[in-house]
Amino acid sequence: MAPPLLQTVVALLPNDGSKQIIREYKKRLSNYFHATSNLLKSIKKLNAALASAKADQNNARSLVWELRQQRHQMQLELQRQRVQFNLIKRTHLRQRKLKAKIGKNNSKSMVPPTSITTKQSMLQILHNFNSLYN
Repeated sequence: MAPPLLQTVVALLPNDGSKQIIREYKKRLSNYFHATSNLLKSIKKLNAALASAKADQNNARSLVWELRQQRHQMQLELQRQRVQFNLIKRTHLRQRKLKAKIGKNNSKSMVPPTSITTKQSMLQILHNFNSLYN
């Protein structure tokens, strides 16, 4: 069955007995109809692809935002670890200086009991610090 537009055009053509002219118009209009139909299908596909791309873009934006948040949290944790490391390092140095002073004054100097804990804490912080980069 011919499209409605084609039927209308054929009805409007003069019927002077020239079937060849009518066939040519039918053929051209049919080609135009199919080409238009194909273009509309392509436009629908492109619209669907565009909608999908917009959804992907929104997903990518939210992913980037989440990654930035994670990076910020990691930077805060790194800063906290650095502060803690520096604090323990200063404490350890003070204890070494104290140990050196005690050693000069007393041949049998005692190591303060917190020095072992401080070394373990410092090693733990170094491990945490290294794990942030691995």
